[in-house]
This record gives sequence, structure tokens and C-alpha cells, in this order.
Amino acid sequence: MLIPFVCAPASFLLLTVSAVPVLATQKPSKDYPFLGQDNGSLSLEQRGARDALDQGVAAFNNGQYDEAARLFESAKQLDPKLINAPLYLATTYASQYIPGAPSEENTRLGQSAIEEFKGVLRIEQQNLLAIDGLGSIIFQMSGTPFSKEGFLESKSWHQKHIAIQPQDPEPYYWISVINWTLSFHRNAELRQSLNLDAMGPEGAEPLPPGLRGIHARIRADD
Repeated sequence: MLIPFVCAPASFLLLTVSAVPVLATQKPSKDYPFLGQDNGSLSLEQRGARDALDQGVAAFNNGQYDEAARLFESAKQLDPKLINAPLYLATTYASQYIPGAPSEENTRLGQSAIEEFKGVLRIEQQNLLAIDGLGSIIFQMSGTPFSKEGFLESKSWHQKHIAIQPQDPEPYYWISVINWTLSFHRNAELRQSLNLDAMGPEGAEPLPPGLRGIHARIRADD
């Protein structure tokens, strides 16, 4: 007996796809503090970093991602403590990442986003934008090819968010999506294995003549 392959409900798949966070909508705040300093006490380099950051934001909003990345990198170099510079740089990379695209450039964008988000956490360990960004980009990079380890790592970042701010609903949702994705994939693997066992190495036996006629009529009606 063949075990039918159970597809994911279309409504759930649509919900999952539409709900994947688009990091560009989670932009860092324009109120980027310089660790307690007011404008009058900023050094020349810090002022240059703020100018580069403002120009980078404008380029980002206009879809000029290469120029935005260059400006955010410049701001980061001018003031390594300006936390919004690596946040925006990570967001710029993540915004260009295409889930499932196999090119080296696409993989580089995803890995660069991960590196920049982790750089933010080296400055501010509980920065939720960086934590959520890591959970999101690693989730997107784990689907094709499928990576159980990647989904579990994504889940761990959402769990970190919960540990910091347990009242937020989003990380619970994403943990549920990840758990469902892992169980659905494992279920598909088991069903495929059972079907192969049932069919044997030569494949499934042909339908008897009478059933073949019924099957053909059903397909024609569809």
C-alpha cells in the first residue's frame, strides 16, 4: 500500500511566505545615539560617520544598494561604535538576498548580512533588530538546499529574543513556523521511504486493466 504524500495546506504556505520578514521594513531608528554624546561633543570622524549614514539611508531608500553599502561601510569605519551603521549595512545585504537562488553572489549577500548582524551584537549584545535579523536571514538561507541545522540556528535566535522580551508575539510565531517546517520535511522523508519500500526496487506494479480505465476517466474529468 502506498502512503499518499500530504502536501502543506496552501493557505498555510501562503501565510508563511508572505510573513517572511522583509528586513528593509525593519530599519534602524534615525535617532542614532553616539553613546551618550550630544552633537556638540562629536569628533570630526563621528560627524563624518553621521553624514555618511544619512547619505546611505537616502541611497537605501532609493534602491541604490551598492552605494548605500559603501556609505554604511564608510560610516562604520569612521565610528566603529555607531551601531546603526552595521545595522543598516546588514539590512542592505539582507534586502538583496533571494531565498533559494544558488549563485555565489547571492550566498555572499546572505553571509555578509549574518556577519554584520553579529558585529552589531558584539557592540550591543541584546540588540533585538540584530537578533531578529539573524533569525530571519538564516531562516531564508536554510530552505534551499534544506538545512535542519540552519533552521535550528534560526530558532535559537528567536529564543534569544524571547529571553530578552518575552511579551513580543513575533518570535513565538517564527518558532512555530520552524517547528512545522522541520516536522513537515521529516514527514515527507518518511513517506517517501515507506513508498519506496512498498514499491520495491522495480517501482510500483501497473494497475489492473479495469482500474486503469477508471483512473483514465477520472484524469480526463479533471
